[in-house]
Amino acid sequence: MKIRYWLLILIVFSSTVFAQRQKKHDQIGVGVQLSLPIIGLSGIYKVTPQIGVQGIIGLVSALKFYGVKGNYYFKTRMIYKPYVFGMFGSATYTLGNSSDSVGAYGLGGGVEYISNNIGYGVEFGYGSFDFESLDTSVSSFIVGVGLHYYLQ
Repeated sequence: MKIRYWLLILIVFSSTVFAQRQKKHDQIGVGVQLSLPIIGLSGIYKVTPQIGVQGIIGLVSALKFYGVKGNYYFKTRMIYKPYVFGMFGSATYTLGNSSDSVGAYGLGGGVEYISNNIGYGVEFGYGSFDFESLDTSVSSFIVGVGLHYYLQ
């Protein structure tokens, strides 16, 4: 009985996703994201004009980050698109011979402006991760900027 229930949910969800894709709302963007202390490559997939999923791979500093961000873009007629986000991932920090990997999360909001397929974003929020074995903890205000090229 449970299998039929989950199968029904999967079919309904899949048909909704495919119906949205047929409306040509989806966009794919590739670029860079700087959300201190994370600096790295980023890819955005906008499923609808309001829902976006962003993957971030931060490999530039001693802090490595692999994460996913969910963005909700508010409906507006302005050229700037305000959004809120939730982020989670895995952070790895290496100091000498010691290293530690932990879960990380963040919450916040931002604004994106797209012109000629180039997206410029600024965001603010709160993020946290705690490296107990290295006696290092980061829980702080996040300031971020992003630059993405959207494919047509």
